[in-house]
Amino acid sequence: MLTPIAGCPALSRVVDSLSAADLHSVVVTVAPALMADVERALAGTAATVLAAPDGDGLPTAVEHLRAEAVSHVLVADPRQVLISPQVIERVRAALAGGAAKVVPIVPVTDTVKTVDAQGRILATVDRSALRTAQYPYGAAVDALADVDIVTVEGDPDAILADLPADTALIEALIACR
Repeated sequence: MLTPIAGCPALSRVVDSLSAADLHSVVVTVAPALMADVERALAGTAATVLAAPDGDGLPTAVEHLRAEAVSHVLVADPRQVLISPQVIERVRAALAGGAAKVVPIVPVTDTVKTVDAQGRILATVDRSALRTAQYPYGAAVDALADVDIVTVEGDPDAILADLPADTALIEALIACR
């Protein structure tokens, strides 16, 4: 999450993308052991950094957002560094239109195979109905549990990166934007 991508920590890029969308607030939850490093990386941003003692940041963030009377939330993952303003706007529009939970998606472009227990290929899966889910997803704060999920068009550049291994790929995508 703190791996530099084109000179900027991955988490900072995500926070900057969300901050540029004029959201009520940006809240980052981290394990207590990472607090100092994350606060240093996000110094100068408007992000609120919260410690998630049990390692699950969602309940910590929800408690904080409810205290601020926030009705909806966008949940991001720092491994998905390239968050476009268009995707954020589509998620926000779907929430404003009444969706309780919204997930950006893109068509699956890889060939997908079914295999048996020994790993032998049995068939090629028809991928016409398959989609890959992306971040940020949006939800009504009170509907972060199981609810019907609405999808919106995602961004094919917004891959879920394995950092630091995918650093060069992400930097190349940034350079092409």
